[in-house]
Amino acid sequence: MKTILPFSTLLLWCAFANAQSIQSLSSTIEHVTVYRKGAQVTRVATAALSAGETTVQFKGLPHQLWENSLSLRASGEVTVLSLSQTTDYLEEEALDSLSKALSEQQLAIRDSIALLKRHTDVYQNERAMMLANQSIGGQEGVQAEELEQMATLFRQRLLDIENQLRQISLRERQLQEKLLRVSKALLELNVKAEAPPTVTVKVKLRAEAALQSQLELQYVVPEAGWGPFYNLRIEDTQRPLSLAYKAKVYQDTEEDWEAVRLTLSTGNPYTSNVKPELNTYFLTFDNYYAKRPQPAPYSSSGQRVVTGTVVDESGEPLIGANVLVKGTSQGTVTDLDGKFSLAVPAGSDALIFSYVGYANKEVQQVPGRGGRIDVQLQASGMLLDEVTVTGSRRSKARQERSVPAQPQTIPLAVDKQYTSTAFEIEIPYTIPADNQPYDVHMVSHQVPADYHYAVVPKLSDQAYLTAAITNWSQYSLLSGDANLFFKGTYQGKTYLDMEAFEDTLSVSVGRDEDIIVKRERVRDKSSTSFLGSNKTVERTWKTTLRNTNDYPVDLIVEDQYPISKEDDIKIVQLEHDGGKLDEATGKVTWSFTLPAGQTAERVLKYAVRYPKKRRLLVD
Repeated sequence: MKTILPFSTLLLWCAFANAQSIQSLSSTIEHVTVYRKGAQVTRVATAALSAGETTVQFKGLPHQLWENSLSLRASGEVTVLSLSQTTDYLEEEALDSLSKALSEQQLAIRDSIALLKRHTDVYQNERAMMLANQSIGGQEGVQAEELEQMATLFRQRLLDIENQLRQISLRERQLQEKLLRVSKALLELNVKAEAPPTVTVKVKLRAEAALQSQLELQYVVPEAGWGPFYNLRIEDTQRPLSLAYKAKVYQDTEEDWEAVRLTLSTGNPYTSNVKPELNTYFLTFDNYYAKRPQPAPYSSSGQRVVTGTVVDESGEPLIGANVLVKGTSQGTVTDLDGKFSLAVPAGSDALIFSYVGYANKEVQQVPGRGGRIDVQLQASGMLLDEVTVTGSRRSKARQERSVPAQPQTIPLAVDKQYTSTAFEIEIPYTIPADNQPYDVHMVSHQVPADYHYAVVPKLSDQAYLTAAITNWSQYSLLSGDANLFFKGTYQGKTYLDMEAFEDTLSVSVGRDEDIIVKRERVRDKSSTSFLGSNKTVERTWKTTLRNTNDYPVDLIVEDQYPISKEDDIKIVQLEHDGGKLDEATGKVTWSFTLPAGQTAERVLKYAVRYPKKRRLLVD
């Protein structure tokens, strides 16, 4: 025994020393690289390491982090021996106990409110009875002294009733506000109970000597990403096109990114890097290619706001009733009037209404653009002990909302790598973990462009501006939506398709009201004649264009000759005023520059001969 005791004591001391060497570090997110899908998070912490081995841990990390992506760098003479992660679950029994206590308090408050309502009914009935029996003494009347005594008694009792009703109303209002607070607390507790577990990452380090080491922990999370969009501004055709390159960044990684440095990468860590292998190509009959679905461009979609009222069987409003989006923990509670307002994500089509002591009700058809839903809940015989908190994690469906733009001048470095491009944004941004897109300004370019106006006067009296951008690949653009502004006026949206292989990117900007276009038939040069069995119709069309801008513009004007599909219909092309003719289609194109304040005319003339016994409309 004398030899065992010291050895046991030594074992206990070693275990204690080992436990003491585990440090829980306080870390912050310093940098995030956001991919088109997913993000790499960099956390930093400072650890005081002693000589030898030390185990440190990072707690409260998102449970969705990709374990294979874990890596750690340590400053100084420190070796990383191992990394491991464990999942931490919330104490469900404590949450259930608190939820039950709040539910009991909710029921008690409702009982008190119901009792006050019954007292109110009693006093109101008494007041009505007194007012209905104001006759005193019958036909014989009463003495003045008796009348005064009865009036005093009547007045005092009515005043007492009014005072009691006022006190009851005040107390009922206080209980209703308390019920609302308890209901909100219960809803928040339900959300917390449904919150996903967190992850603890343990790192075993070895230091040659005691030192302070700066640690960088990196991991990849899937629920994040970004999509490009652009603002294209053109003031006039004498200046370069202004292109603001922006991004909509979203994340639902269970941790907010507070004032972090962002890098937006065109890479995708989830894409396989294994070279595909060709299999033997066997050719058989009845083979065909299935059409592959094309990915939809990045675009924004808003939420639907649903409002309404929740009442009981008698039509009384239910205060603090839960309204949840089915399959999520996103919800609200009704106010003092039983009313609610809830933003429903795109793709969610059902709401669940619940209240303690009442049967849950599910509404499947949520209005497509938002609207009103009024619900009546039915009381149930369910006991409090049977009430359970149910739900699920938040939906990962992406939502978009309008967010005020950040400052326009943003320092940015573009790092072109072998397989992707990274945009390093030096100004810190805050991106909450709410699955909402936030605007991040990346870079602005003044892009040289060749402008021309396309005019099709037969179909429209508008001139449409088109900008041709050459060598567009140098700007590292991605396919995405673009907002168009011309002369300070919003022209709508377009989509920039960067998948094409052409060297020139053409963007249709919009209409220019300062170019006036008019196409009309020249009556004195249009005629109809008969010769033998044939009829000849001549048509002369004149297009007038006026440039009211204070600068010249390049125009491309299109018109057309008719094309005959019958042998009996002969068409003679008489005049197209120097335009370029496409014989196959009959299209005539004029390309010219129209000086500022000048007017130009282009004439198209043709004749159509056909049998006069046939009917033909010639335009």
